[in-house]
Amino acid sequence: MYRPVEYFCEHCRLRFESFVDSPGPKWLECSTCERPAERVISAPLAKRFVVTVDRGRPAETPYPTAMDTQKLADGMKQSEWRAQRKRLRDERRRARIRRMVS
Repeated sequence: MYRPVEYFCEHCRLRFESFVDSPGPKWLECSTCERPAERVISAPLAKRFVVTVDRGRPAETPYPTAMDTQKLADGMKQSEWRAQRKRLRDERRRARIRRMVS
């Protein structure tokens, strides 16, 4: 079974992929300088998430049906919270249907 394996050449500082039979050889000839290139683990790209925190007050909800768990954190029962969410969704659905009908 062939699979892509990543190699790195120390001489020309080239990182390249090659389709080799599994398991791939530890060394492979570099495609540019023809010197041995060592197999390396290809690492996934890491994304940085920038987070801002406002202390002292809860953040504004981005849209009316956004999930707000603040009441759950304040001690509301989960069954009551789910019922409240269902009522909110039902009201929004009814309003949307009324706008479509009229």
